[in-house]
Amino acid sequence: MKKKGVFSGFYLQHEFGLYGNFDAITATLDYAPWTIDFAYVKAAEGSINQNSDHNLYIGNVGYDFANSYQAEAEGYLMLDTTGNIAANTHTNNVYTLGLRGSMAPVANSLIYGEFAYQFGDWARAANKKVDVRAYGTEVGGEYTWANVLTTPKIGLLYSYLSGDKTSPSNTDDYKQFTATFSRSSDTAIYGWNGRIY
Repeated sequence: MKKKGVFSGFYLQHEFGLYGNFDAITATLDYAPWTIDFAYVKAAEGSINQNSDHNLYIGNVGYDFANSYQAEAEGYLMLDTTGNIAANTHTNNVYTLGLRGSMAPVANSLIYGEFAYQFGDWARAANKKVDVRAYGTEVGGEYTWANVLTTPKIGLLYSYLSGDKTSPSNTDDYKQFTATFSRSSDTAIYGWNGRIY
């Protein structure tokens, strides 16, 4: 009962489609216990030109320790480019570098954690870019009573995403964590990254 990877084939083929329609190209290299995923996603096409599009470029490397520890780990790098459709003068380039993992230390349990750091440049105003310096983290655990009627489960989750100033100047670094495709979910860093049991 491990948490599935951020960029497993299930999410690229199904989860994106549940919350919007996206043009995407994906590739998965499965060298068990290693898995390498690549994806290009055209999240939105702007109405002005290519600079007004919203694109994602994703790379993910995972390792499954299932035979030894009932655990898995992943590292990923994502580039999220978002154009300014109205001004057509700048593009936000946010890189996300992350590491996540999960393990089942005892039967019917799961503990997991993820940390992601964002860097790049963000347009505070027309023709004025500032550095992106943001981070997010999530840790949690759960236990399922598998042999009880209705299979109850209890869990605890802590999520933290850095935030920006209330009234930033045009020269302040951008410190708000940008959660791509966020929605109400049990994972805050990538809202579309749910767990499958």
